[in-house]
Amino acid sequence: LVWLVCGLLALGADNAPAREPGLRLVLEVRDRIHREYVDEVDSLRVIDAGLDGLVAGLDAGDNLYRSPTELGAAREPLDDRGQVGLLDEALQRVQLQYLEPVASDSLARGVVRGMLAALDPHSSYLLAAEYEEMVETYRGDFEGIGIYFEVRQGRLLVIAPIVGSPSYGKLRAGDHIVE
Repeated sequence: LVWLVCGLLALGADNAPAREPGLRLVLEVRDRIHREYVDEVDSLRVIDAGLDGLVAGLDAGDNLYRSPTELGAAREPLDDRGQVGLLDEALQRVQLQYLEPVASDSLARGVVRGMLAALDPHSSYLLAAEYEEMVETYRGDFEGIGIYFEVRQGRLLVIAPIVGSPSYGKLRAGDHIVE
């Protein structure tokens, strides 16, 4: 699964402060993760990973922040407002207190990269240029029956047929191919 999060700055999130487009991007991605990711997601793990991603994007980032997870600290669950507040505070502190100026969108992209990296090894954030390069690299003619699939318990499981392929309209998600 590759998460392609392009152009979300323009979308915004209803509960994000209007003054911070970077925070709107982060919250939109967080909300999409919760709505669209296949498995249930631990919000605090995603938020902690987002903060790790924020710090990783800064010079000397490894020395600036230790997440509660890294410290082995138990943390009270945060409701939606608490998560928004934590992310907003982290972004503001870096912008106000970091020695060198850092663009808000760079910070937001760092948070998003961290959040997506926490999901699984295949989830990642792509800039528009990276996405276009990926599309160009993998553009071409492919042969086959036209399905997305996984092998589970030694059996081929159809995840989804590809629109316009020979399988479209004939196979459905959840079908098993045995021969």
